Amino acid sequence: RARQRRLEALQASSAKDAEGARRELEELARALERLDQRFGQLRADVSKEIRSAPGAREAAELAREQGAAAHEGLKREVSQQWAEVEHRFERLHVEVAAAAATRESFEFRIREGQEEVKKLVDAWQGAWQGNLRDELEALQNQIGKDHESVQGEIREELAQLQRRLSVELRAETRALLKSEQNAISALDEQLWLTDQRLGQRIDELVQAAGRGERIAAA
Repeated sequence: RARQRRLEALQASSAKDAEGARRELEELARALERLDQRFGQLRADVSKEIRSAPGAREAAELAREQGAAAHEGLKREVSQQWAEVEHRFERLHVEVAAAAATRESFEFRIREGQEEVKKLVDAWQGAWQGNLRDELEALQNQIGKDHESVQGEIREELAQLQRRLSVELRAETRALLKSEQNAISALDEQLWLTDQRLGQRIDELVQAAGRGERIAAA
């Protein structure tokens, strides 16, 4: 019973790590949504500046399209990496479930074997004693040792699987978060360059308009 409690605790710990990884993935999704909102706000600001300077519409529209294309590319890349991590997570979760099912099946077979041995002992107890009883006890002891040995192997396999699951999920989640940070930085830089080009173009138009007014006045 104590061994069973330890196995259950091990499975609970593995499930807790898996849930933590899932929460990190959900946080990543929320960060991506915030990135979309931020880009939408910046696009609205650029559109507002375009309306205030009609002569810069064509250059600003081209810059906005380039920024949107870069944003969509980065969004697709992050989404693809996220899907890969989710697929990996589901596959490892299936492996843990399969290992647990194997343990339960083996314990069921052990219980059946022990019950059969007990029935044989009860049936033969009145007819044979002495050597037969010793042999049956030895058989029960051997079955108990085999049971403990196999349970130890199963515990070790579950522990290794849990460690591998935790390491791989953490590594892939960190890589995905880093990729998102790089994507956000790249998009910020693209938007900054777009804003600079738009501002430069507006300044040129204002200067050209001023020269035209001076020429007209002369």
